[in-house]
Amino acid sequence: VSQSRYPTNHSFIPTGISQEKTIKGLKVYPNPTSNEATIQFELANANQVNVMVYDIQGKLVSSINSNTLLQAGSHLIQLDVTELVNGLYIVKVVGNNVASATKLSIVK
Repeated sequence: VSQSRYPTNHSFIPTGISQEKTIKGLKVYPNPTSNEATIQFELANANQVNVMVYDIQGKLVSSINSNTLLQAGSHLIQLDVTELVNGLYIVKVVGNNVASATKLSIVK
């Protein structure tokens, strides 16, 4: 008789994160860049988002705060990186209960 290591009476606990509230397809291009980058993403629902750029040590070095509600769909945001030094950065797009991050390389 074989016995399963997992119980057969499953229960699921909601995590509070809805699949509908997401930031999809986050891209930053050109990558690497030297002066300006375009941040592209898609919102599943209307949301107010902020863009934050962190250096590799985790220090916030730049941010774009959006005071407007972005509708569901594709969005492009221009990011000026002329003041940032060569290196690897993390670009994070954050909204209400949603976030997504990607890497950006700056080479001048």
